[in-house]
Amino acid sequence: MALPNFRRIFQDSRSEGEEKQAANAAVFKFVSFLTIAVCMIVARKLSFPSA
Repeated sequence: MALPNFRRIFQDSRSEGEEKQAANAAVFKFVSFLTIAVCMIVARKLSFPSA
């Protein structure tokens, strides 16, 4: 049994502007997550340097 394509269903229910806004928000959240992750890794390496 094939599942429906939920991405297509939601895309069809939004206008072009709403779709662009949703895509931009997703990209912003992803980039923010990566930035925070990198900052935490750098802070950890600075706080606990290897021998």
